[in-house]
Amino acid sequence: MERGSAALLIIDMQNDFLHEKGYMGRRPERWGDVIKFRKPAIPRIRALAQAMREMGVPVVHCQTMWGADYVDCGIPPLPDDDWREGFLVKGSFGARILDELAPQPGDIVIESKCFSKFPYTPLHLILQNKGVRTLIFTGVDTAACVESTVRDATALGYHCIITSDGTRGRSPHLQEVAEERIADLFGAVMTCEEVTKLFRE
Repeated sequence: MERGSAALLIIDMQNDFLHEKGYMGRRPERWGDVIKFRKPAIPRIRALAQAMREMGVPVVHCQTMWGADYVDCGIPPLPDDDWREGFLVKGSFGARILDELAPQPGDIVIESKCFSKFPYTPLHLILQNKGVRTLIFTGVDTAACVESTVRDATALGYHCIITSDGTRGRSPHLQEVAEERIADLFGAVMTCEEVTKLFRE
């Protein structure tokens, strides 16, 4: 695998999705054990990102956030309680990237507005200018933002690698189903360790 033509995408690893004090963490009656299920992905993504940096592979953080009035929100309407909670409002604790995965010098940060990270962002332009043809996917939610971005990336001609232990859905079942869908048509599914070994060969 050519390191110079690849990039690592870290999708929506933000407090509202993964921190106990974020939106989903404060609402276990609605979201169940989603935080517990997603937490193990954090150190794996961190290790993979560091390995990619050491090999000169660009690391791109995709961060969903909206204004407080949500007029720039590019996803279907959220339930009223989500709006009142200030879900993913720009500048809030919830919209912030997890401290454990904070962007490092040289990383790229893309502000996104919808499930896929390509519409309304400079992501495709940046990747083209860097000569990227292969994308490695990590982050959440596997069946929503990750898969939507994978599908758009495939349509744009990118080769996609999805990390099975570096992406997380809302449950083990939904994770498994999303992986099967992606592996069937849209890309390879590998562990973070397998990806690291592949790029070090």
